[in-house]
Amino acid sequence: MKSALHNDNWTRKITRAEFACLRARLDGLDDRTIGELYLSPDEDLRAVRATIEFVAERVRRLAYRHDKPAGLLRLMRTKLPKSPGEQTDTNTGKPTDNSAGAQGAPAATPKPRMTLEEFRLKVDPGNVYRESELIELYADEHGEDDGKAKHLERLTRLRNRQLEVLRWAEAQVTSTPMEGDPIAMWMPDYISRRLQKSGFKYFYELVPFINARGARWFVEIPKFGKGGAGRVMNFLALYHTELGLPLTTKALVPARSMTAAEWKETRSKAYGIVPIEYFQCPDVFDGSNGINRARGQCQLAAANNDLEAIKVWLSAYAASPNTFRAYRKEAERLLLWAIVERGKPFSSLLMEDTIAYRDFLGSKKTAKWAGKRGEERHSANWRPFEARPLALKSIEAALRICSSLCTFLAGVNYLGGNPFLSVATKSKANTEDAREAKKQDYKSASIQDRALPIDLWQTITDKLDAIEEDEAGIRLKLILMLGADFGLRAMEIGEAKLSDFVWRTDRSTMERYRCLLVAGKGAKVREIPVPASIPLVDLLGRHLVARGLNPEIDDNDPATRVVGRIELSEGAPTELRSSGLSYERIYKIVTTFFKDSAINAGLSKDDKSRLNKASTHWLRHTFGTHNVQSGMPLEMIADLMGHTDLTTTKLYANTSKDDARRKMDAIKREGAR
Repeated sequence: MKSALHNDNWTRKITRAEFACLRARLDGLDDRTIGELYLSPDEDLRAVRATIEFVAERVRRLAYRHDKPAGLLRLMRTKLPKSPGEQTDTNTGKPTDNSAGAQGAPAATPKPRMTLEEFRLKVDPGNVYRESELIELYADEHGEDDGKAKHLERLTRLRNRQLEVLRWAEAQVTSTPMEGDPIAMWMPDYISRRLQKSGFKYFYELVPFINARGARWFVEIPKFGKGGAGRVMNFLALYHTELGLPLTTKALVPARSMTAAEWKETRSKAYGIVPIEYFQCPDVFDGSNGINRARGQCQLAAANNDLEAIKVWLSAYAASPNTFRAYRKEAERLLLWAIVERGKPFSSLLMEDTIAYRDFLGSKKTAKWAGKRGEERHSANWRPFEARPLALKSIEAALRICSSLCTFLAGVNYLGGNPFLSVATKSKANTEDAREAKKQDYKSASIQDRALPIDLWQTITDKLDAIEEDEAGIRLKLILMLGADFGLRAMEIGEAKLSDFVWRTDRSTMERYRCLLVAGKGAKVREIPVPASIPLVDLLGRHLVARGLNPEIDDNDPATRVVGRIELSEGAPTELRSSGLSYERIYKIVTTFFKDSAINAGLSKDDKSRLNKASTHWLRHTFGTHNVQSGMPLEMIADLMGHTDLTTTKLYANTSKDDARRKMDAIKREGAR
C-alpha cells in the first residue's frame, strides 16, 4: 500500500532546474551534459531522460488546454541551428561541419523537395506559425536562402519566438517550494521513497541530518547513491531560503577539501560531552564562584572562569604539540566529568570528588562517554574515552597531569588548593587490586607483542604491492613507509614538512643523499638517512602530484606537509593542497588498512588478532624490532628512534628474558642426564 506521500493526493512539482533540462535539450545539448549542468554530476542518464520527459509531458498537458496544442508542441520541439551550415551533434552537443566535401567526404545526396503544403502538414499541423515564418522554415530546410545575413535574421526571429513560448511555459509549470513541503512533492519517486524508508518524509527532517553528517551523508541511506544525493543538494542549495533550511559548510564542502577554519565552523558550541573548543558552559558551572577559588589574593592569570584558566595552562605547552595534545585530553576529560557527571564546576572539586574521578577512570565507560579512537574532534561521534577501563599506568599518568594543572592554578592564585595532592599517591597503593592491575599492564607491556613479525609484515607489503596505484593507495604506502621504515610516530608523520628533507654528503664516497629531520618528544631532533633502496622520495613525488603540486621536493613551498589531502576539488587553494593530515585522520587510515588486511583467509588466527589490534604506533615498534633482529647496534637504533635513554631501546631487544629462558632450559636438561 502506498504511503501518504506517494499517493495521487500530492502533485509532483517542477523546479526551475528541471525545466532548464528541457530547454537545454531543445538547444541541442546531450543528456549527460544536461544532467551535469542542472541535476547532478553523478546522475544516471536514465534519470536525466526521465526528468526531461516528465517536464515535456507536463508542457504537453498545458498545451492541450490552449487553442493550438499541436502547433505549440511543434514549436517547443523545434531545434534551430546555431548558425548557417552548422549542425549539432546529438551525442556531444558540439557543432559539426556537415558541408559538402568536408574532410574529403562526398557531398550528401539532396533530399526530395516537398511542396509547401506538405511541409506545413509535417512541421505545423496545428497552424501555430505565421505564413512568413513557415516560408522561412521551408527555405532553411531546402537551402533556398538569399544570403547569410538574411538567413541569420530569420533564425534569430524564430529563436526569439521559441524562447518566448518557453518562458511562458516555464512560468506556467514551475513552482517555488514552501516550508513544510514533503520531499515527494519535489523529488523523483526513486529518491523520495528511499529517503522515506530511512525516516525522512520532509525536508525539515532531512536537512539537519545532512548538516550533521556532512557532504557524504548519503552513505548512511540504504541504496542511495551520489546521483540522487547530488540532486537533493542542488535543490536545497537553490531553495534553502524559501524552505528556511540553510546548509552548513560541512554539508556543502567535501571533508577532504575543507580548511581548518571551515572545519571549526562546522560545529556550533553546545552543552554536553563535546571537545572543549565547542563546549558551551552554563553560567552556574563556569567556576566564577567555585568553592575552591582563591579569595582575597592577587590572581596572576587573566582568567574569569574555569575554561579560561585551563586554556591559560595549556598555552604554556603550545610549542610542543605532543605534550599539548596529551595535557588537553586529560584537562578536557576532568572538566567534562566535573560538570556533566558530578554536577559541579571544576573549581569546586574537593578531595572526595578527585577520588571518585580516579575510580571513574578505572571503570568501564558507557556509550555516553565512550567512542571509537581516532574520531575527528569536529565529529558528532567524538568521545573523550574508549569503552574499556584505563590501565593503571594510564590512570596514574592522568592523575599526575590533573594534579599538575591544579598545582599551576593554585600557584597563580586561581585555585585555593590542589585537590589531587594525595590522590595520585593513593592510586599506587599496594592493594591486591592495584597489584593485579599491574600484572595486567605487564602482560601487555611487551613491545614485541605490539610489533608485526617479519613474515607478517612481508604479507602486508605483498598486499600493498597488489593494491591499485591511485591517490589513496600512494598515500597509504607513504604513511606506512614513514612509520615502518623510518620509525616515525603518527604525530611526526602529520607534522613532517618538505623542508625537513635535507642533503648530506657521505665522507667516504662523497656521494650526496637525503636525510629526514624529525622533531620528536621534548623537541628532540633526530636525523634519519634515506637509503636509495627505500623509494621514499619517488613515492613522495607521486603523492605531491596527486595533490596538484610539483613532484620535486625542492620546487614546492618548504612549509608543505609531506602527507596531505587528496581528491581536492578543482581550484582548491594552495594552502589546502599544502596542508597536512591530523593525527586522527592518519590513525584511521592505518587502522582501516590493518583491519582490511586481517580479512585475508590465509592468515593464522594470531596474525589476524594482531592486525585487528594494530595501530599507527605499531609501525614504530615494527621498525625498532626489525632493526634489532637485523643486528643493527642498539646505539644506532636509539639515534634513529630519538631515544634519550638506551634502556628504552633495549626493550626492543628483550634479550635478557630470552637468554634466561634458554639457560634455564639448558640447566634443566643437563640435570636430567
